[in-house]
Amino acid sequence: MKQINHIRPVFCYLIALLLISLHIETSAQGFIWVKSYGGDQKDKGKDLGVDQFGNQYIAGFFQGQMNMGSISLDAVGGEFDEDIFISKMDIDGNPVWGHSMGNAASQSDDYPFGLSVNDNGFIASTGKCFGYVKLDNGDSLPGFGMEDMWLVTYDPDGNLNWAKLGGGNSDDMGSAVYIDNDQNVYCAGNFKGNLNFFEDSMITTVYDPNIYCAKYKWNGELLWVKTFSSASAIQVYDMMVDPAGNVYMSGNYRHTVDFGGTELTSLGDADGYVVKMSSAGNVLWATSFGSDVESSDETGATLSLDDAGNCYVAGTFAGNCYFDGGEILTGSPKNIFVAAYDISGEFLWANSIRGGPGVKFSPITLSISAEENILLTGIFAGVDTIGSIILEPYFNKDSADAFIASFNPLGDVNWAIHVGGEHHDGGFGIAGNGSAFAFATGNYKGEAQFGTNTLLSNGVSDMWVAKFQKNTVTGNASIQGAEKFQIFPNPFTNQFTVALPAKTAKLTILNAFGQIVYQHEITDFEKQVTLDLSLPAAGIYTVQLNGAYGVTTGKLEKQSY
Repeated sequence: MKQINHIRPVFCYLIALLLISLHIETSAQGFIWVKSYGGDQKDKGKDLGVDQFGNQYIAGFFQGQMNMGSISLDAVGGEFDEDIFISKMDIDGNPVWGHSMGNAASQSDDYPFGLSVNDNGFIASTGKCFGYVKLDNGDSLPGFGMEDMWLVTYDPDGNLNWAKLGGGNSDDMGSAVYIDNDQNVYCAGNFKGNLNFFEDSMITTVYDPNIYCAKYKWNGELLWVKTFSSASAIQVYDMMVDPAGNVYMSGNYRHTVDFGGTELTSLGDADGYVVKMSSAGNVLWATSFGSDVESSDETGATLSLDDAGNCYVAGTFAGNCYFDGGEILTGSPKNIFVAAYDISGEFLWANSIRGGPGVKFSPITLSISAEENILLTGIFAGVDTIGSIILEPYFNKDSADAFIASFNPLGDVNWAIHVGGEHHDGGFGIAGNGSAFAFATGNYKGEAQFGTNTLLSNGVSDMWVAKFQKNTVTGNASIQGAEKFQIFPNPFTNQFTVALPAKTAKLTILNAFGQIVYQHEITDFEKQVTLDLSLPAAGIYTVQLNGAYGVTTGKLEKQSY
């Protein structure tokens, strides 16, 4: 249900941890499984949804041929043209079915930007294409202009319900989609000029660019469509729908935009927004956030909802970012935020993660788990201390890796992990259901590390799909401060290992009452020490390293058998 395009950078970063500074890498316990699928060229999972049974549904793009187990999809276009795939995986990540669509014209790249699945496995997806689209059942949909927008729906068995194509004489795209448990389909996107809206309505506009939001029945009947315009610029990136059918959208705009009588004015160049509409498409409230930094682009890149109707949005900002309620986030030229609004649009809180020089980032996909924890995935490049978490690519500073992170409902970090290799890798979709597990997808090139798991791509780049325990992801923690050391595994049951710098220091373990349970004098020649804490009770312990440059502390969790 997430769209990444045009003004959104492809480098993303997170996150802030409150008490200690962690460089977290996945351990074997973090991932239940990791799968790789692809062909000889580029393949990427762009968005992902999960039904109540743990089946995953993925939308992405591929070049040439896409191989997923026994399923092989052939591109309509040439070997290097990008076509769309939509696939279903079972709870263990094994392919169940797959479909493709695209344009046969040379140098025609077609993309999905959003996918949604309801509890019972009914699917909707949207994106953009260049001209007409050919489906893998042999049907073709005629195009309208340059880049057109498409919308498709499938049942849980992969049977096509209907497919629609819309557009005008300019560039148009489907950005986000949502399907509820009654199989109503909601879609949002961007367009310029007059628009043939999926051959169901003709839309004439005064200003360019514009965004649309629409609602369909499962039988393809259009219930309503709404449009919003800006004389300068406006984009929609993401959408969600609550159980009452209220629609939430996020994106950004320049200068002014009128959301059904609520006019928003940007502070600087481009500001982010969140708008809520009723089940009939009437605007209930709209709010914006932004910076007064000239030429800065603030975005509401991705959003999600909890069961109480609170709305969580993540995006980017530069300098100082101003929210309703007087909240000001202070940052550097490159920052991300996570913010929350209640059901009435009242601002609740915002947390920021400050980027450093040479680092570019933006969140990509945000999801709310059943425990109302926030799951986020994206991409990071370079090496930087962001808040108190260090993100460092596995191989070099110029490569990009994917991250997965979890926040509590107040925006504090529960955990964070990163995966990747020596090339550009990313996380593009994440979702969970009511179980203890969540799933994510993205792409990687060459060799990539997923904790202790190593994947090797078949072609230029392949799609990865992973299942992980969303509340108990563990890691190898690298405590960063006066001295740098690593603890693994963390949490542990009896034994754990501390990897140490080649300097003299004193290592101390304290319990929750501040009592010393272990001490060790480190010599110049010790690289790591394995400790046995089988007797102390389960709980949180403090680790102290007292060296030549001061005292560094970290947290260690002991679990019961």
